[in-house]
Amino acid sequence: RKPRLGRVRQKSTKRGEVIEIGTVRFEKGWFNNGYIFPEGFFAKTPFRSSVQFDQLVLHECRIVGKEGEFWPAPTFQIVTPDRPDEVFSAKSPTGCWNAILKRINSELTRRRAEGEDLPPPPKTAIAGPEYFGLNQPDVMAKIEEQDPDHKCVAYWAGKMDREEWIATGQVAQPRVQQRAKSSSSRSYRPKSSSGRKGKKRRSQWSDSELDDDEYADIEESYGKNRWNSVNRSERYKNRCVDRGDKNVEEEQNADNPLPGFTDPITLEPVVNPAISPYGHVMGIATWRAVLDEQGKCPFTKKELSIMNIKKLTKTNIDQFRDRIVDLAT
Repeated sequence: RKPRLGRVRQKSTKRGEVIEIGTVRFEKGWFNNGYIFPEGFFAKTPFRSSVQFDQLVLHECRIVGKEGEFWPAPTFQIVTPDRPDEVFSAKSPTGCWNAILKRINSELTRRRAEGEDLPPPPKTAIAGPEYFGLNQPDVMAKIEEQDPDHKCVAYWAGKMDREEWIATGQVAQPRVQQRAKSSSSRSYRPKSSSGRKGKKRRSQWSDSELDDDEYADIEESYGKNRWNSVNRSERYKNRCVDRGDKNVEEEQNADNPLPGFTDPITLEPVVNPAISPYGHVMGIATWRAVLDEQGKCPFTKKELSIMNIKKLTKTNIDQFRDRIVDLAT
């Protein structure tokens, strides 16, 4: 079984603008086996607006220290310029981004119920640290520079495990697990007076929605359902990058007739666009997942078969370009 590596490998890389790296802290809660969370970190990530669904707005992501709600642990915050009075705070980056998704989905559901012609809420999951900008190589390098003595022990153990996995496809002796066992053997844990067994207690630093160090495990199980193929091209691209092929994204877009087009269901860039008889465009994998689940078009609610979906190529795009429905209108 693949060891827990503290990172989500399934999703594409979301790049935002990092304004401030911040200052690394070495207390509990400010790092885990996947990431270091510097106090004062500030980044802006473009993502779908919850007011104008056809527009992207910059989501301002911050990691707050003493002024935060969860001090002495970090407080993760997100605010957007189109709703400046609504500040989302959570104990993890994923908790913040889950709240953003819930706001978008609830607004979509409400306005669709009122009769607006809008796409259904997206079926997607977000890796919070990624959308905070914490997994960008240049950002990670600057953060790591602040810990030359490797005081963030769990993080460096996780990094060595990840590097070994990338190099060999296995981790012979997972350092993270060894460290966890070593810590537990030195700690006294009184027996529960309730007598209940097998109940996993949540850490006092765990997020009410989803822990980021648990996210990778959830993403692995998520891949077993019918939506697995939707992210397959992204997993392939990530594997190529890990092997040192830096041009894989350019090669994928070389045959893409609609580079930069966003899938209205997953909110990710479409690699293999396909069009329905009604003019709606999504990735071919998204069409398969939706039609397998519903058997009808998610936009028109009419019966629809995958046999009626036409893959778009650079050869045929001119035949279909005028038929593409602009969901923003």
